[in-house]
Amino acid sequence: MKNEILVTYSTKLMKMEIFLFLFFILITILFNIDTNAHKYFNESGIVYNFHRIFALLMTFCYGVFFWICICFPFLWLVQLIILISKKYFKKYWKLFLLVTVFYLGSLVAWFSLYSINQHQNFKGRRNQITKINQGGASLRGMTCLFYVFAKNDKQSRL
Repeated sequence: MKNEILVTYSTKLMKMEIFLFLFFILITILFNIDTNAHKYFNESGIVYNFHRIFALLMTFCYGVFFWICICFPFLWLVQLIILISKKYFKKYWKLFLLVTVFYLGSLVAWFSLYSINQHQNFKGRRNQITKINQGGASLRGMTCLFYVFAKNDKQSRL
């Protein structure tokens, strides 16, 4: 009886995980389609429109799923041990496989959000190239100046 209760809770948890991972994958796909919302991703501001609210939701999901992606393998391993030790793995192997596939899909979705975040950071830095801190660089600033002078001075040959 105790084994049945443990396996029942484990299978209910797996069904909730499938729903959660599928939800995250679907809203990430929608966010990747909505390119206007990308500029609001992981930004703070006062403008509130549909794209901003959607980007706020995705920023929240990005943070939450970061921790889920880190902690879930431990829960996955516990569920695997429970199913194998109670001899229910043959009965629920399809459900367990779906959880694994959707977890891997949510990892791909999380990394696509990470790439959007990095792309937005790159676009912001590209427009403000003079504000890049070169304090730790030895001669990069001087090399950049020499390059600008050489480019402007068509007469000189390096």
